[in-house]
Parts: sequence; C-alpha cells; structure tokens
Amino acid sequence: MNKILLPSTLAAIGLIHLPLTFAADQTTGSAPDTPERITITGSNISRVNRAGPTAVEIIKRSEIEKSGASTVVELLSKLPSVSVELSGNSSSSFAKGAASVALRGLSAKYTLILLNGRRMANYGFANNAEDTFVDLNSLPLAAIESVEILRDGASAIYGSDAVAGVINFKTRRNYQGVEASANLGTNEKGDGGTANASVTAGWGDLDKDGQNLLLTVDVMRRNPLSSDKHDATSNSDFRRFGGSDGRSIDRYLGSLFDITTAEPGFPIPGCRGTIDTNAGTGDTRCFTDSVVRLSPDVLRGGVSAIFTKRLSGHGELFGEASYGHGESTTQRGFPQFDSTFVGKTAGSINPGLANLPGRSADGSLEGFTPGDQLRLYRGIYEAAPMQTKVSSDSVRLVGGWRGEIGKWDSEAAVSLNQNRLNEVDSNAVLKDASSASLQSGLLGTGGYDPFIYWNPASVINPLLTSTKRVATSRLGTVDWKMSTPDIFAFNGAPVGFAWGVQASRESIDDRPDALAVAGKIAGMGANSSKAGRSVYSLYGEFNLPLMKQVEMQLALRGDRYSDFGNSINPKIAVAWRPSNQIMLRGSATTSFKAPTLPEIASTTTGYTTVADHVRCGPLGYVGANCSYNPKVYL
Repeated sequence: MNKILLPSTLAAIGLIHLPLTFAADQTTGSAPDTPERITITGSNISRVNRAGPTAVEIIKRSEIEKSGASTVVELLSKLPSVSVELSGNSSSSFAKGAASVALRGLSAKYTLILLNGRRMANYGFANNAEDTFVDLNSLPLAAIESVEILRDGASAIYGSDAVAGVINFKTRRNYQGVEASANLGTNEKGDGGTANASVTAGWGDLDKDGQNLLLTVDVMRRNPLSSDKHDATSNSDFRRFGGSDGRSIDRYLGSLFDITTAEPGFPIPGCRGTIDTNAGTGDTRCFTDSVVRLSPDVLRGGVSAIFTKRLSGHGELFGEASYGHGESTTQRGFPQFDSTFVGKTAGSINPGLANLPGRSADGSLEGFTPGDQLRLYRGIYEAAPMQTKVSSDSVRLVGGWRGEIGKWDSEAAVSLNQNRLNEVDSNAVLKDASSASLQSGLLGTGGYDPFIYWNPASVINPLLTSTKRVATSRLGTVDWKMSTPDIFAFNGAPVGFAWGVQASRESIDDRPDALAVAGKIAGMGANSSKAGRSVYSLYGEFNLPLMKQVEMQLALRGDRYSDFGNSINPKIAVAWRPSNQIMLRGSATTSFKAPTLPEIASTTTGYTTVADHVRCGPLGYVGANCSYNPKVYL
C-alpha cells in the first residue's frame, strides 16, 4: 500500500486562507485485537493491510485536511499522477460548470470514478460533445475518509471505463461525534473570493449500538475573477508576451467590411478605443479593452447520509442517500449579430456613411458604391452581457447487504443515480429579427442603426431572447459479489478468489432549445443526445502465492453490451519482494472502451468561418469566394 503526503500549507502566492475547524466527541471504535482485512481498489479480494500486485496510491483523511483543499478537484490537482481536464471555470467548455480529472494522459472518459466502490451517473453534458465523465463537484470533500488511486488498466476488474485507471472515494464509516469546518479565501486583488463550510455528524457505534448514521452537509460559494484587477489581463493585447491581440473590435462603435470589393475594412466614426490595423487581415479596426469575468460565479451545496445496521451474526444492512445542487454562472460578453449576415445597401446609403473618412456627401466613393454588400462587426453593447447559467442536481440512492456466507465475504446492492442539468442562456440574439433590424438600420429606414452610439431599448429588446437546454443522465446498477482469501492452499499458502455479477442500465437525454436546433439563434449551435444501453457483466479473480516472495493476480471479466456486443478482458499482475524494503511489480492486461452514449447517438451542429484574407487579395478573390460560413454537422 502506497501512501503520499500532501503539503500542509496552501502554496498560492497572495492567497489569504482562514480555516476554522471544530470537533467534538470523535471516536472510531476500539482497535481490533487481530488485523482487519480490508478491500483495496484494484482487487475484489479483501486482505490484511499489505501492498499487493497492483500499486494503489492512498490519500488518508489526515492528509486531506493538511492539503488545504476545499473541493475534490483541488485535492486531486495537487497530485502529479492526476491531470485536471475540467476545473469548472471554463466559459467555452461543452460541459460548463463541471470538474473532471484523468490518469495517464488520456481523456477523463477512460478513468473510472467510484464512490464506495460503486459507479456514479455521468454528467448530463458531454465534454467535446462526446466524452462522458463523472462531475467531481458532486462529491462532498468533508465526507471523504480516503481516496484510492489505481494508475493501472483495470478493465478486467471494473469494466470498460477503467482503461486508464480508477479513482475510488471512500466515505467515513462508524464515525461518532460532530465536526464543523469553515474556510475563507481570497487573493491580494480582492476578487475570486471563496467561502465554504461543512458539518459532519455521526451517531451510534456499530460494535456497541449495532447501528451508525453519518450525516454531512456542505456549502460553497466562489466569486468570479475580474480581468481589470490583474496586471496580466488588464490589457488583452498579449502581443507583448508573444501572443495574439485579444482586444475587442466590435464595440464603440464597431467596423464595416465591404464584401463586394473586399477592400480593407474601416472603423465606424466615433471609435472610443484605439484605431489600429489588424495584423491578420490588414483591416483598420477600432480596438478596445473591456472588463471581462475570467471565471464563473459558483454556488454549491449538498447533503449526504449513510446508515449502517448490524444484523445478528456477521451481516449488516447499509444505505446511502445524497443530494447535491450546484449553480455556475458564466459571463460571455455582449450579444453579437449573426456573423453570416451581409447587409446590402440601397441606392441611398445611410447618411452615417458620409462621415467616414474619404467618403462623399452621399456616402459613396470609388470601391464603395450604393448596392455594395456590407458585413458589420458590432456587439449589441446596449444590452447586458450574455450569461450562461448551468444548474446541476445530482441524486444518489444505494441500498444493500454485506456479510458472510460460510467462509465467503458477500455483498449485494442496488444503486440508483441521476444527474439533471438546466442551462439557460440569457440575451441570446434572434437571428432573423436582428438581421432584419440591422438591414433596416443600414438602409436608414429604422431598426438598429449601427452609426449611432446607443440604440434605445425599444429597438434592442425585440432582438433578444433566452434559450434553455435540459439534460438528464441516469445510471441504475444491481451487483452481487463474493470473495474468500482462502479457497484452497497452494505452495503451503492460501489462495484468494472472488467472483461477481453486475447488471446496469445507463441513459442520457440531452435536449437543446428548439430555436437553437432550428438555427434561429445567432452564433449558437446545438448538441443533442438520446440513448440508453444495458450492460451485463461476470468477473472472477484469483490471488496466487507462487512463492514466499512472489504473488500473482489473475483476473477475467466478460461484459455484454445491449447495443455493441461482447468484450472479454484478462489481466495478470505479479509482485516480487526480494526484501522488506523493495518490491517489483509488473502487469499485462487488455482493455476495451465501449463508445459513449453521445458518441453513438448524438447530433451536433455549429458554424465556422472559412477564410484566408492574406491570400484572397493577391489572388483576386472577393466576397463569398473568400469568406463564407458553412453549417457544420458532427
């Protein structure tokens, strides 16, 4: 068994961290006279507390407390063996608001996440429209007793999700007393503040009272980071660092581009920023710096309960129930007109064009004549910034029995899991209404006038709406396993054996907004998935003492997928202890990853811009011959 020690101080420059912890009457029962056999991730055979053929990294409760982490993903981010794929702070992710980790440099969909040895429902939104994963934000850190990390392919033990390894979270067991903690944190600039609090209480001693109830309540609030408060982001022209120019080119007042002649674009008069040349296209633009949120506004809370009832003999009933709610609100900038919109000027051009440098009184000149087609770059900054709010509700129910049947340790359980998401996008732009209003504004016949600084609310409000996306992910499982550390003797030592059966049903139903599906929202595509599958599994495992210093693990698992077929995966692992201080391990295994449900039953539509302005000019390509916006199906 491998142990790691996490740093006892929070190594973050400029971070103020104020932990407050109160505990009373904490007991975990008297120590047993004989060594207790336990089950470690990577094997179904319980054993004494001694390392086996499979290397497992274990983080205990004392190390969790020393880490200073306030969430599960913060804890795992401190480990070199774990890579954070989603931190929950991305504004452009397909799975906003969620956190995921991965092992061995593979996608998070190849790492199996377990809670007390059992699977959880995947997040309702798939990352990159196809990669499913368990949202770590749904796990309360206050209830976790230990984390076990298996960095070895374990499809033969756990199934296809364990290609890269397994991370198993174990909650406290037979805990008595009350523990409360609170943490406050912020940075030197005063934004991004975090506050979280938790209460854990346990009643009853299994050995004395025959029952135990563990209750955990936790809440967390995190404020967003603001770009204007930090030197590195207050100026979004990152060319000084060797990067790109990230300043806005669509506000105060924006710019125009003549599609018909493909002459260089120009800013609309009244620029309140810096007039400069776009290095990529050669257009003259009005560049402005804007204050943006660098991270979402987060609110999370949850409650979990675990009840254990000791029966006569050596058996016990157990039940787990948890509910978690989370909200993540991301600011996405000002609403935007459809990037494919091209407004055609009539014989009388809007008088606002007469103010452009070099234009005649009627707004026309050589290369820009009445009837030319224009593309406008201007954000609808008269409205509030667009926001995406994702609300997540997770429910988990587990009920089962564990005990002994003869010399066999046995456990059976039923598990029901659900994650439901609601994503609301505010101030989404109606494509048809905004294009018609903007066309009228370009013609000077009413509607949205791009040549004035501020359009009234009576013009703006009809252009905007809110969209809603709803997704539900479910997982139901029935399992039964039996194991014994001594099925027979080999070379004078006991041979361990375990076997089990499992049946599960998983489904996903991701329904985008009807307007987004119909292509009625500017700049918004749509993801949709609706599918389900059943999986039936049978597995077995031997633990063989080949010699006094050599131990072997043999495992075999067969899975039948209702929508895919069969998969059989074996595993062999060997551990050799030439001395008490040295252990050498090796393993060979096959792995199989079934396609995720979104991979086999999803539709994703989006829009992209295809253009090469640098080459178009010299080659004589203009208008749609150079730049166009096709609809993309994935």
